Amino acid sequence: MSRGNLQFTIYNLQLDKEMKKTIFLFLFLIFGFTCNPVEAADFSSYYKTIYEFDANGNSFITQEISLVNESPGLFVSEYTLSLNGSSIDKIQAYDSFGPLNVTKTVKDDTTLIKLNFNEKVVGKNKILSFILKYQTKDLAQKKGNLWEISIPKLGKSDDISTYLVVLKVPLSFGKPSYINPKPDKEEKTADFYEISFNKEKLTSMGVLATFGKWQTFSFTLEYELKNEGLDTAVGEISLPPDTVFQDVYYDLLSPLPENVKMDKNGNWIASYLVPAKYKLTIKTRGRVNVFASAKKDFPRQKENLDLFIKEDRFWEISNEKIKNIAKNLKTPREIYEFTIKTLSYDKSLINEKVVRKGAVLAIENPNRCLCSEFTDLFIALCRSLDIPARELEGFAYSDNPKIASLKDQDLLHSWPEYFDREKGDWVSVDPTFEKTSGLDYFNSFDMNHFVFVIHGDSSFVPYPAGSYKENVFKKQVNVSFGEDFSIERQPDYSILRLSPQKLFSLKSSPVNIKIKNNSGYAQYKQSFFLDKPPYFPYEFYFEVLPPFSISEIKSTIKPKENFFDYSLVSLLSFNNQKIEFEQKVISLGLRAGVISGIFVSIMIIMILKSIKSKDKPLT
Repeated sequence: MSRGNLQFTIYNLQLDKEMKKTIFLFLFLIFGFTCNPVEAADFSSYYKTIYEFDANGNSFITQEISLVNESPGLFVSEYTLSLNGSSIDKIQAYDSFGPLNVTKTVKDDTTLIKLNFNEKVVGKNKILSFILKYQTKDLAQKKGNLWEISIPKLGKSDDISTYLVVLKVPLSFGKPSYINPKPDKEEKTADFYEISFNKEKLTSMGVLATFGKWQTFSFTLEYELKNEGLDTAVGEISLPPDTVFQDVYYDLLSPLPENVKMDKNGNWIASYLVPAKYKLTIKTRGRVNVFASAKKDFPRQKENLDLFIKEDRFWEISNEKIKNIAKNLKTPREIYEFTIKTLSYDKSLINEKVVRKGAVLAIENPNRCLCSEFTDLFIALCRSLDIPARELEGFAYSDNPKIASLKDQDLLHSWPEYFDREKGDWVSVDPTFEKTSGLDYFNSFDMNHFVFVIHGDSSFVPYPAGSYKENVFKKQVNVSFGEDFSIERQPDYSILRLSPQKLFSLKSSPVNIKIKNNSGYAQYKQSFFLDKPPYFPYEFYFEVLPPFSISEIKSTIKPKENFFDYSLVSLLSFNNQKIEFEQKVISLGLRAGVISGIFVSIMIIMILKSIKSKDKPLT
């Protein structure tokens, strides 16, 4: 969130003329920064800030403020609002006597608003109450399909007795899909979603809320497969797959692969035949919808969780340093907090030759880490405690200036998942994003993470898009916010190969039918049917068919005998659609009849000859 600082200052609390000292009270609301200690022993304060948004994202802010004087002889004469990175318009302020005199000063990227009060409330327990209203435009932004609202955190706040923030978000923004931190109250009215937060929630972090069903990204990816051998070889690339949190649609994949298969981690692996001494360039273009919550109907693979607790190259769970740290940790939450507390993100490393360190080197060099070190350490510690964990690698959108970003290079992001045995599902977390933003990425997850590959049984293969190139500086990955779309998974299959083409009547023969998914998206829970009879088995079920994939149907057939050769026309049925295919049946009965006829004819001829030889007179 690139809003800069939001800083309010109450100052110039002046003494009565008989008193000879000046007391200053500072209230800071700062997003992403820590302010100096507050000096406010002589006043307590009560704040209620209402952020009301219209359908265009404009925000109308109302601050209801009360200052309670804890010491006699003091009063507040002025109030100053200092706002960095935002433009403020239509400022209004009132106290109990009416409108206040307001002055606005803009310097560089900072706007100063000064209020002069009409009344001077003097005396212990006396209360000065006033209202400040203004408008700004950059608290709500439309990003892709989602509206995103960011509210800064409350800084040093010992002087604040009560602080309440209320968001009034129009229903046209869509349903709340991600709110960080969890609000104290959330309700739907006739016109708004009203979401409330108290002081405790805003002291530790700001508010980030998104509204809408899903986030859409458009992407173009390029791959290079080079065969330096003397024979044609098979090369493989990993395509961004569907996951429980994302749906991927491919508008283009050129050239088309020989096949696309799903590995045991859920990756989509496309295979190509690459001629000798040839570099094959593969281009793909598509869209992805990323969801805040898991898809209920997404088929879960039967996973061997033992794969996700074993040691691997960057997850050195048998190392003594990792084992000693793990002894003092028990849960994924404790591991997550240790990772954030121990490691520091060093953005400058991205300008150097990036070398993945792994968990052990991350511990040994905790101040020079990137996202891969945060991920590797979390995974290694989880696995050391027999908690299944794995890495996701792909694209993650952030406008946080603390996160490295290279527009001209393929800079991907990695984050971990752990398996929650009670829920029976994987949970995504992002210690890097929490370290750099201050937002909670353990209890809630956003829709800005687009998975390219899943690393489970291996810490580094398959390689993600952006890795298949000779020139490391060549850009192969382009991802941007896309337009809203929904996938209508209309089946589009064809029979790619049928064997055998010829059958024999009355003989059981194995039949192999290769079907191709011609669509650019995966098909799920698909049933296919052959004619019954003569095929057995005649019903086939596939949990998932990746885009452009080839699957096999294996059956047997025993064609009937018609005593002549004929063409057997059969149907492959699916989703109220049918594909007709034809096989030639060679009649064994016909041939047996012909052979029998020939044999009988020969026998008759031989018998007739024998009879004639007996009837011939002797000489």
